[in-house]
Amino acid sequence: MDLKQDQITVGELLSNQRAKEVLTRRFPAVMRSHMVRMATGLKLSTVLDLAKGRVPDQDIQAARKELEQI
Repeated sequence: MDLKQDQITVGELLSNQRAKEVLTRRFPAVMRSHMVRMATGLKLSTVLDLAKGRVPDQDIQAARKELEQI
């Protein structure tokens, strides 16, 4: 999947069923949150900035790698 140099939106990611499955498996608490619906217009780069310090970088990088392989 082309993450468009992190300019892809959360909504675009969630519209891809395989990407949604990856995110749900790797970040279940986040994906259950109502905040996800409110973040659909945010770019991945913005979400990654917000995640710093809250989500281990290794988890983010593993998810990113998996998304890129879709």
